[in-house]
Amino acid sequence: MTSITIRKLKPQTKAALRLTAAKHGHSMEEEARQILDAALDVNGLNSGDDWVLGLRQLLIDAGVDALPIPVREKDIAERPIPTFD
Repeated sequence: MTSITIRKLKPQTKAALRLTAAKHGHSMEEEARQILDAALDVNGLNSGDDWVLGLRQLLIDAGVDALPIPVREKDIAERPIPTFD
């Protein structure tokens, strides 16, 4: 593995990186690695090979693995039957 130093980083960018990393539960370095990997398509997600699985993994990593299911206001049996006149 290699390392780089990023100079002249805007304070707002560093603060946003710190907050995003904390939200995802890892370090700023790990957050920056994941952002760079995704931006540069290091894992080949845009190559057409298993892009659905790659997208699913990105969503899971972002914490969007389960969306809430809204509660229906009325039961299906209570809805009026449509007419096609």
